[in-house]
Amino acid sequence: MVRRLAELRAAVTVYAGESYCQAFHESYGVPVSIVRYSNVYGPGQDPVNPYCGVIARFCQAIVDGQPIVIHGDGLQTRDFTYIDDSVEATLLAAISPRSVGEVFNIGTGFETDVNTLTRKLMTVFGREVPVEHVDRRDIDNIRRRVVNIDKIRRMLHWVPRYTMDEGLAFTRDWMLEAAARR
Repeated sequence: MVRRLAELRAAVTVYAGESYCQAFHESYGVPVSIVRYSNVYGPGQDPVNPYCGVIARFCQAIVDGQPIVIHGDGLQTRDFTYIDDSVEATLLAAISPRSVGEVFNIGTGFETDVNTLTRKLMTVFGREVPVEHVDRRDIDNIRRRVVNIDKIRRMLHWVPRYTMDEGLAFTRDWMLEAAARR
């Protein structure tokens, strides 16, 4: 319950920050653009960081030959977005005059369930590891999460460049290089 309240407080804080930005834009003409990210993954994401995404954790498990731990049944979906796509969309929102005062979702517009993600990762690594399903966490109460990117596509003419398979391959390469340096 305490963790759920902390996460709710964090969400409210983010929304309050967005509202302050919008208020300063409307009241004082401060040029702001707000971006909302979906599940960003890719090179540089530290799997030890408690806030890292599931892809970094799953990749590390595969590299270490450890089981992949899935909370719940694995049918929950997320919109996984490769880091280079997220950076490109963010920069475009930062420099485009059309983005001032707007809020944009940054994602792919496609949802992938966690079980499918697990199979894709084992395929891209060419290695099978055990999969363990454990109880769902209190924070995993959203069954489906996919963002609508129609607005950024329409207004800024942005679309993601990388498929999930490409992004996972780049992530794999980085994870294997990082493992070799340890």
